[in-house]
Formats: sequence, C-alpha cells, structure tokens
Amino acid sequence: MKFRLRSVEDRRRAFKVLWERIIEDLCRGRIPTYHILRVSDGEVTNHYMIPTSLEPVDEEGSKMVWVEDFMFFLKLLLRLKGVVEVEYDPERPAVIFTYVVPTAKMGIASYLHETARKYGLCTVCYEGFYEALRKGDWRAAIDELLKKVPKCLEGG
Repeated sequence: MKFRLRSVEDRRRAFKVLWERIIEDLCRGRIPTYHILRVSDGEVTNHYMIPTSLEPVDEEGSKMVWVEDFMFFLKLLLRLKGVVEVEYDPERPAVIFTYVVPTAKMGIASYLHETARKYGLCTVCYEGFYEALRKGDWRAAIDELLKKVPKCLEGG
C-alpha cells in the first residue's frame, strides 16, 4: 500500500493506516524496518533502520521492543516536507519513505546543469560535461567544461 503525501490530511491518513499495520506486525513478532529513499541530484540512496533500542534489558541479554520508538520515528518522518511518498511492504515488513531533497539544497552539480541549460550549452559539443553532471561528479564536469574554453593568450 502506497500513499502520496500532498497534504496534511494525506499524512494523517497514512499515519493512521501505517500505525495499525506496524502494531499488527509487532503483535505477530515481526519487526518492521524503516527505509528512507533519498533522492538528490538524480541519485537515489537508501538508508534503513530498525527504530528500536537493541540494548539488553536484563542479565540474560533479552531485548525489548518499545512501540513508542516506532511511533516517534513514523511521526517524525511523516512531518518532513521532503517526504513525498510512503509505502508499506507487508512481505518484509517495511515502511518505505521517499524523501526528495529540495532543489535549493541539491548542490553544485544541479546548479551547473541548470546554468548550462540557461546559457544554452550544446549537449552534443559538451557531452562530457553533461555526462559528468548526470553522474553527480561536478569536478569532472568543470574539467570537461574548461577543456572546451579556448586559450585567451598563447604562452601567457
């Protein structure tokens, strides 16, 4: 089940349904993991966690699951504006959050790509430049760009 998070109401509905699924799985002895898919500069990275303390609670080393930990992180992640979608995978079980980094914070590779388009840099002539940007390697992109700049003064 997947929720698009466009409004506060979408987030409330997602919380209610996801919380019920999490509790059901915990009661069955299945511990859900939380996954955050982070989308930035055209790159997707995955971070996952089990929102529980794995510290022993007695001399035998028994572990304990605190449902409050699951609730805290569910509320926290659903409140982030960058979280645009959340999905529950009952097979794992897992709660999968899609977090899109706002454009203003995406970094120099995005800025270079946007500026190149603004000034009409040819995608054929500057293929190496655009390829480096697609990979998120802004240093290589600048190197490729500077290779195309003609020398202003010979020997100087």
